[in-house]
Amino acid sequence: MTETKPRRRFLKMLASSVGGVGLAGCFVQGGGGGPGGTVSAGNVKDLPANALTPVDGGGVAIGRDPKGLYAVSLICTHQGCDMSSRGLVDPSGIFCDCHGASFDRYGEVTGGPAQGPLEHYAVSVDKAGQITIDLGTVVESSKRTAG
Repeated sequence: MTETKPRRRFLKMLASSVGGVGLAGCFVQGGGGGPGGTVSAGNVKDLPANALTPVDGGGVAIGRDPKGLYAVSLICTHQGCDMSSRGLVDPSGIFCDCHGASFDRYGEVTGGPAQGPLEHYAVSVDKAGQITIDLGTVVESSKRTAG
């Protein structure tokens, strides 16, 4: 029984140090959802219309709709699971395998235990059409980049 208190104290400390994420299986494995950094998301010419595509190693997806390009986090707002590895991402929506949260293709909650929408990040496109996502710059969900 004396082991329980130190373990509980350690878990509380760990949860508070990662912004309330208390389940080890849901910790982010990669650069997505964290402060700073950029992620390459390929070339505009390779991104189909009405697409939502996970970006390798980024914890983020790049989307394209009639208004332009956008980047949406794949880190579930319920308990921080990285849905790029523990979920499903397709043009109809984003689904978290950890606890059943679901989001539309723009990151708005559509079901499950998540209470808030997914973050959106700044997207830029260079002259060659290369897409870069700035994980350090959160933008409004309506923000689009021409592409």
